[in-house]
Amino acid sequence: MHSVDSIPRCAVVSSKGEEQLVSFVLRPVQTADGNTYVEVVVTIGDELFTLERSVSPVRGAFSLSDALSLFAAPASDGQPWPTSDRGGRYAQPAAWDAWSAATYFVYRNTVVRLTGDEVVLVAGRMDEKGDADGTGEEARFMCDWIGQLASTGDGNLFYIDSKKIRRIQLPEAWRATAAAAAGAAEAAAGAPGSGGGGHADRGSGRARRRVPAAAAAAAAGAADPDQDQDQEEEALAGARAVRVSTLDYTAPEVLFSLAFVPAAAAGGEAGAHGGSGGAGGASGSGSGSGVRTRSAAATAGGAGHGDGAIGLGPGPCLVFGTNTALYHLPLPLAAAGGGGGPGMAAAGAAATTPLHPQLLAGLEGRKGMVDARGREARLGIFSGITVDAARNIYLIDNHTNGRVRRVSPDGTLTTLVTNLPQDYWWPAILPCGFLALGSFRGKALLLDLGLKPLLPQLPGSAAAAGAGADVVAAAAAQSAGAVGAVLRSLQSDLAALLEQDGADGTSDLTVRVGKRRFFVHRGILSARCDYFKQRLARRDAFVDAGAAELDLPDADPDAFGLLLRWLYTGAVGIPLEQARGVAELADRLLLPELCASALSTLATAVTVHNIVDALLWAHACHEAHGGSSAGPSSGTAAAGCPFGRLRQQLVHWYAEHHKQVAEEAGESCRRLQEAPGLAVELLGTVAKVEAQQQRGQQQQQQRAQQQQHRGVRKRGRA
Repeated sequence: MHSVDSIPRCAVVSSKGEEQLVSFVLRPVQTADGNTYVEVVVTIGDELFTLERSVSPVRGAFSLSDALSLFAAPASDGQPWPTSDRGGRYAQPAAWDAWSAATYFVYRNTVVRLTGDEVVLVAGRMDEKGDADGTGEEARFMCDWIGQLASTGDGNLFYIDSKKIRRIQLPEAWRATAAAAAGAAEAAAGAPGSGGGGHADRGSGRARRRVPAAAAAAAAGAADPDQDQDQEEEALAGARAVRVSTLDYTAPEVLFSLAFVPAAAAGGEAGAHGGSGGAGGASGSGSGSGVRTRSAAATAGGAGHGDGAIGLGPGPCLVFGTNTALYHLPLPLAAAGGGGGPGMAAAGAAATTPLHPQLLAGLEGRKGMVDARGREARLGIFSGITVDAARNIYLIDNHTNGRVRRVSPDGTLTTLVTNLPQDYWWPAILPCGFLALGSFRGKALLLDLGLKPLLPQLPGSAAAAGAGADVVAAAAAQSAGAVGAVLRSLQSDLAALLEQDGADGTSDLTVRVGKRRFFVHRGILSARCDYFKQRLARRDAFVDAGAAELDLPDADPDAFGLLLRWLYTGAVGIPLEQARGVAELADRLLLPELCASALSTLATAVTVHNIVDALLWAHACHEAHGGSSAGPSSGTAAAGCPFGRLRQQLVHWYAEHHKQVAEEAGESCRRLQEAPGLAVELLGTVAKVEAQQQRGQQQQQQRAQQQQHRGVRKRGRA
């Protein structure tokens, strides 16, 4: 766990001013020479930009292109989009769909489709809200809250609409072939002004205003008017064939987050990713938008729900969340009768089949910042989620203060970054490994966390066809020639060096921990860790200082692996089950910052069920550092002991919650007999806390009585 102040980052600020919703979406682009790269599209209000390399010499700096020129269908008419008054309007977070080779987003109660530079209505009506199912314009959307779209890559989109999940089944006529997708992508990216997301061949990277591709072709005499009319009629017919239905499920509270998680491939990586989980954007209130703010629902509570098995399982699924809980719904779902992609179940199954999502992390209505697994974890207030290549889910939790938190496929919640401003939501993982955070304040924050993105695909590509994680990795490597090469960072490069595990031949030292061997670099270990600096440099003190292999006895290999990642990158997510081992090892190897981070993970994960065990462990570690059994204050040798500080935090937590501990985990209190000095201190602290609470109640009663007397005197004078 790290403070945001210790992480390399970059801010992107819109010139459009505040009160503008910012969102991110990734889409693949194929150039004329057949190369493919991933373009980062940034939505600000109702305008689209691309994320470009900055002219700043700072590594990992970003800037925005000029606004892209978009046109309402048919683009040959040259009518700019949006066509109506823009006051207080904005596009909700978008999603890339490989099945149709298009980007989709929600705008003013409608779902729209962006192909090339043309924006086409998919479903709904701008001037009318509702929850009606139907085809095309017959369907209605409430859009009371900022939601997320997700594509499953099989001809289906999903959208969270208040407490409901809506499914948009695309018509077969919209299925894209590889050749058609390449042509559309080339038209969108190759024409002047499309922006490049950092492509190396785009010169300054600033977008220029342009005419629509279809209009340019017509002006050159390359377009057939009859053919254009036929294509427009086909597009309208396709829109009429779009089917919108509502899943037979009502969430216990308003849904704010949705993402598609692909099936797991070999090695735990995500398999082919033909869809997108609507990465980016922030919610909030907009003048005249008719969409309620995210904070307005922050106090929503609710009964427990979906307390089933923990973990995503190996298959594809939808993951969605309320304020305080994440759920997952396995795919495929039943088709709504006709239409739908190949990933749907048999068309004979009814769309009204009741669905039973399972809890992944958190507990409905129970707010908190506890890092744990499944229902023991606590979430606060978050909107928007995104998924990495290993099927981990990332969110920004704004309960008490902003934090980047990760939920692993088994439901383990881990806090990675703390002390974020409470203005950011809707994360997206960029091709370079940065985590991009949107906001409703016309700005974005990009954090260099060295993450592995789940890259979008073009239709017909091997990855989109189901080749699995190896092809996803190959696509990432291909993108590195464009976006990745421009946006590389020191942190991500060193993480990649560590992950080579000696295969690149640069390692000059092996550290043996238990039965595992770690291939590392002397220079990095000496520069980053005082323990290794002393052990590798002082041959008079350590006989093996010059050896090619060192032994680190009595250490946990998994904890050492996390410690190494921290040494190389300066950041690491510490799972709760590894936090104790990492804290002890970091303390032993003279890494106080990492030790403090691991102890912070433990402190935030305290519950009534584990407080006694945590107290006994911290107490034992404190005594091992020379602390007295009567408490840290009496052990001068351990005055600066991090375990003593954690012990004190836990003592006060126990004192404030001792009644709840006794009611729900009374048996665990018997273990306090193992540490009599600790038990005596707990009794004294409980008495002090109760006395303070009693004095506080008395003071509150006195103030209330004084206010009442003043009110009586005022009424008497009147």
